[in-house]
Amino acid sequence: MPETYLYRHRVTDDESDELRHANNVAYLEWMQEAAVAHSSASGWPPARYLELGFGWLVRRHVIEYLQPAFPGDQIVVKTWVASMDRVSCVRKYEITRDVDEVRLVNAWTDGRSASRTKEAAAEGDGRWERRRLACDAQSILHRRRDACGPSAGETPALPAAVPFGCRFLGRLADCPRSSPC
Repeated sequence: MPETYLYRHRVTDDESDELRHANNVAYLEWMQEAAVAHSSASGWPPARYLELGFGWLVRRHVIEYLQPAFPGDQIVVKTWVASMDRVSCVRKYEITRDVDEVRLVNAWTDGRSASRTKEAAAEGDGRWERRRLACDAQSILHRRRDACGPSAGETPALPAAVPFGCRFLGRLADCPRSSPC
């Protein structure tokens, strides 16, 4: 996964409020779209997370509005994963206006790992539980293919680059490498 990802968007009239600038909720939607596009571009679309029974739930969004965006403005959402461990992930954002590169927003999202059983998924149960990622899931998210092998009988497909950066997420005792990244 690229360390940073640039998501481009043209602000629409539908995204503006009565003051004729982009509504605060639109910025949050752009952040979500950028995060999903970043992950998808790395081979991790939402369907893949669902298939594997794990994902990330947002715990908190922090948005600092610096300047307004207006309908017709081309904006760029720059996003990257700032930190990640076994239970949490912080994704950061900078939103700028493309024409003059004025920064409009600084923001970050605090996420928590979550999972659900295959039975719950098959039944259409939307409930997810917060938990630490199992070693399998951690190895799938890890840049190193040899960090922590698959479970017995499973061979998860590992991407060439991963959505959340390079850091060993499992228990150090389980990592076969002498110095996990």
